Amino acid sequence: MITIEVGGVDIMREKGSLHIRKAIEERATADFTIVDEPGTASYVKGQLVDIISDLGTLFAGFIQTVHRVRAPNSTVMFHSITCIGNVYLADKRLAGESYTAQTAGFIADDLFDKYLAPEGVTIGDIQAGSTIAEMVINYPPVSEALIKLAEFSGFIWDINDAKELFFGARDTTAAPFILDKSNINRFSPS
Repeated sequence: MITIEVGGVDIMREKGSLHIRKAIEERATADFTIVDEPGTASYVKGQLVDIISDLGTLFAGFIQTVHRVRAPNSTVMFHSITCIGNVYLADKRLAGESYTAQTAGFIADDLFDKYLAPEGVTIGDIQAGSTIAEMVINYPPVSEALIKLAEFSGFIWDINDAKELFFGARDTTAAPFILDKSNINRFSPS
């Protein structure tokens, strides 16, 4: 069974409306439609969303957009919700920093300490990487600074569902299985 919590409250979703997308080097997203029978609920950008199954957390993030439609001649309101993963925590903070002759990992760790730790993010893994001769960060979102830093160092980064920052090489963790046609399953929660 899959449950969706918005702001810590279970919601009723429209059957077949849940879609979760996760891919390496892409932002995790989810969308679904809430069925609000009394028509009194309100949802706003930035509200916390957790999508949980019997196996654990499928998605954790924040509302990005809300579109409301009232059913004709009814109190029922449908709220179409689009969500972004925990990378949103790096989107909403602006960074102004300058570094000379520091490793990519040092810079990522410094950005974490100053901007992400106050948002409740913890460190999953930050690898040292190459030394960056000079990097000036002139008040873009922290996410843009990490994207640029990852490009400089040949790394990838993410803030996962558990709010852990990962910054490192693409091939750091090998999959515990061999992927072939026999073990590919498509998962689409209903």
